Amino acid sequence: MADPEAREVKLEDTTRALREKADRIADAPSAEAPAMPAFPETAQLRDRAREAGFIPKAIKPTNMSGLSKGYALAIEFLVFLLVCGGAGWAIDTYVVGSGSLWTVIGGAFGLCGAIYRAYKASQSLTR
Repeated sequence: MADPEAREVKLEDTTRALREKADRIADAPSAEAPAMPAFPETAQLRDRAREAGFIPKAIKPTNMSGLSKGYALAIEFLVFLLVCGGAGWAIDTYVVGSGSLWTVIGGAFGLCGAIYRAYKASQSLTR
């Protein structure tokens, strides 16, 4: 086996050599990484995008976000179906006493009304 003192001296020499090499690398200027260019400010980027036509000149402000408009439209859709279908069911149950003919007719009117309302709302959103 090797002498423990010789092993320790060799370890110290290796450690010192590695530290000197690390110091030289840290002090040397890196030719591989060029300096980062200055990044324009957000306002400058927004102005350049507006000039290029990516951002419209005037955006009409609204009180509702897109998600809330979608939820409102979905609720209106369901209400149309439920009210018209419920009216048909009430006619079937309390007036005519027939099967489910008026429930189907009321549901069809509700579906047509809901689709028409969704179409009109989508047309107003795209303008």
